[in-house]
Amino acid sequence: IAVVGDVGVDYYKNLDLVKPGGIAFNFAYGLISSGQKSVSLVSAIGNDRYSKELLVLIKKLKIKIDHMQKLVGNTPKQDIILLNGERKFIGYDPGILKKWKLKDEDLKFLKRQNAIFVPLSDGMENIFKEIVSIKDGPIKATDFSQDYEFADFDKKVNIITKYSKFFDIIFIGGSQKHKKMIKALASKYPE
Repeated sequence: IAVVGDVGVDYYKNLDLVKPGGIAFNFAYGLISSGQKSVSLVSAIGNDRYSKELLVLIKKLKIKIDHMQKLVGNTPKQDIILLNGERKFIGYDPGILKKWKLKDEDLKFLKRQNAIFVPLSDGMENIFKEIVSIKDGPIKATDFSQDYEFADFDKKVNIITKYSKFFDIIFIGGSQKHKKMIKALASKYPE
């Protein structure tokens, strides 16, 4: 399984605590933790103070990083405050994600996988569209979040209705008000 996307840090400002994060990292970690033996991260990190620690951790977890690029710039960072046990996202710097591009060998690798997971998140639009363009081969899964900078879930035609047909599995981080749209999608794409 290949997980494509953001690997970064979560900075809990009111605790002055830095933890590994990013939707792709969290998904890859979940796969490894549940017993999946072969998980590859296809991603990019910066050359800042966080990148070395992230690489050490990822290697320790036995997540493959043959397709991890190290670019000049900042590793993605999510600013969070913890209030009454709840996380509140207060800012996001996509860092190097804005300039990250998949290489030809990354695309060839992805087409050979059994499954690919890619979230649609800030700074990931171009990468997401490249995964959408993979027509045959692996099972494709994605994650749509209402926290995405350009989330337009309240429109009749939105990112979910536009891109669902290109994925076999979708996760949606929405709210109760999106239930009608999700049910309509489930009816349109029953399998």
